[in-house]
Amino acid sequence: VMYRCTPLGGHLSSLPLDTRLGKMLLLAALTRCLDPLLTAAAALSLGASVFSAPRDRQQEASFLQREAYGQTRSDQLAAAAAYRGWCDARAAGKERGYCEAR
Repeated sequence: VMYRCTPLGGHLSSLPLDTRLGKMLLLAALTRCLDPLLTAAAALSLGASVFSAPRDRQQEASFLQREAYGQTRSDQLAAAAAYRGWCDARAAGKERGYCEAR
């Protein structure tokens, strides 16, 4: 039995990442919303949340995350908002303060 890739499958097979993330990025490029999904793909490829806290402070950290990045109910959208905020802080020369405050 010989299998053939679809045109989308051919593109996905050439990308050095999980096919689901590759498909997400290709569709994001087609719909012109690539920037936030690049951040989401990077966060997903870590295998763990980009937001971390000691066990005894996880509830507080979760509250602060919702307060800072809204009620997105999505770590990926929160990561995109955090990265966007960091880029703004970096442009102002205040990236260290941004990271320390969060």
